[in-house]
Amino acid sequence: MPRKESKAAGWLKTLFGAIAGLFSGALVMYLSPLVDKVVKPPRPIANFAVEYEGLTVRFTNRSTGAAQGYWDFGDGTPLEFLTADQPVVSHTYRKPGSYTARLIVSNVLGEQDERSVTLDLSADEPSKTAEKPTILTLQVRGPSRPGGPLYAPATLQFEAIADNAAQFVWDFGDGEGLHIGEASVVRTFEQPGTYRVRLCAFNGREKDEEVKIIRIEPPPAVALRVQVRVAHTGVLVESRRREVQVSQLFDGLKANSRSKKAPSSPEVSVPAAPGYVITAVERSQNHNENIDKVDWKIVREGQLLKGQCAIKKGADRAVLQEKLVLVEQRREKMQPEPTIVTGVLPVPGVVTLTLPASPQDWSDFKRIITIQVFDGEKLLWQSESLPTGQGLSLGGRSYTLSGSLLKDRLTLQLSSPL
Repeated sequence: MPRKESKAAGWLKTLFGAIAGLFSGALVMYLSPLVDKVVKPPRPIANFAVEYEGLTVRFTNRSTGAAQGYWDFGDGTPLEFLTADQPVVSHTYRKPGSYTARLIVSNVLGEQDERSVTLDLSADEPSKTAEKPTILTLQVRGPSRPGGPLYAPATLQFEAIADNAAQFVWDFGDGEGLHIGEASVVRTFEQPGTYRVRLCAFNGREKDEEVKIIRIEPPPAVALRVQVRVAHTGVLVESRRREVQVSQLFDGLKANSRSKKAPSSPEVSVPAAPGYVITAVERSQNHNENIDKVDWKIVREGQLLKGQCAIKKGADRAVLQEKLVLVEQRREKMQPEPTIVTGVLPVPGVVTLTLPASPQDWSDFKRIITIQVFDGEKLLWQSESLPTGQGLSLGGRSYTLSGSLLKDRLTLQLSSPL
């Protein structure tokens, strides 16, 4: 009998074990979704409202599912961490402009979300009275020796030096209207006459003016017309300094370090401005947390600045916040329309033409000069090289044409035979 009771007890134990296993499996199957809903936190959703007056902005946090986060006001100031007891923060910007404010939030599992808003801030500042401009000098250079006559057609170069001038307006008195431009201009007077050239230098509503009287004489009875075509080519090199703020939160670093696909240290990238390349970088200031150092390198031929961060050992989160000054350069191929300079060469005689000044901020500069000499409408001689004893025949007589170029002054001399 004891042996039969023992066998029955064994069967009962096996039966109850199977029932318990089936029940526990079903329990896990049905309870898992419930655990996910009750125990696992929802994904965070970043949201906030803004109100501002002048340069002071009021940010109201309306995020959900956030356990932690921080504010990035987009003006280079330190990040401000989000706290549950401070749903509203105020921030005053130092100057008007366009800023991108961000709120980055995360839950206890490290899942993140962010929202950004662009703020266009302006402040009513008292207007400053513009300083009165002053024209210091107004020089005129033409195709003759100082004090000598100017013969039509004549190309003159006007060059002004002024203080506090934002804009120059020229009236050459030839009925062609006003010319708004720079302090240095070139003008050709085709007809003889007396011209009242008036320059006005403006700075806001303030102005100063200068007047020059130019007398253009009829050409001599025996004279040649000289026409010089001046073409410039080169590369305009523009350099500038641009300040950028780099902010980045690195979270869940311990978990990422266990992944074989994760990098050994996180990286951030800063692109060059459109049309520019980065030639140098200067570190202005930083408010980094749990970062030993950042190695900044210029890559992709200046198109990108890449920073590699060395995180402190054992840190689970780190904050990168650095202010950088990027030295950027833009290169643009320049080939403006050629300038035509004209003058009258007496027979025999000398003429000196003032050519357009060479640009100072160009590289790979090249100037091509084409010289033409006319007798009325007849082309006597043309070349891109200076004449060196070039023979010309006029009225049955032979002459020699020679030239020299000193900086921007081209001199042509027509000599009669001995």
